[in-house]
Amino acid sequence: ATTEHGCALAGSSKFSAAAAELERVVAASPNDAEAWYCLAKASSRLQNGSVRAVEAYRRFLALKPKDRVKARRATEWLERNGGN
Repeated sequence: ATTEHGCALAGSSKFSAAAAELERVVAASPNDAEAWYCLAKASSRLQNGSVRAVEAYRRFLALKPKDRVKARRATEWLERNGGN
């Protein structure tokens, strides 16, 4: 399982496969901010995935708050979806 592969799956709209791959990545590498971000994006597109998306976006923001573009996107998603 790799961050790059999981993010690529999410980018190809294979959200379930992406989430599964990225769950393995964050379990092995809990400080991988990019994996948390892609996991949040994938989870947010799954039915019943919003709770995990909130957790993943929050974890991303804790790890990499200075990534302006992604931090803004994460914060906006959280605000729109009641996770903030």
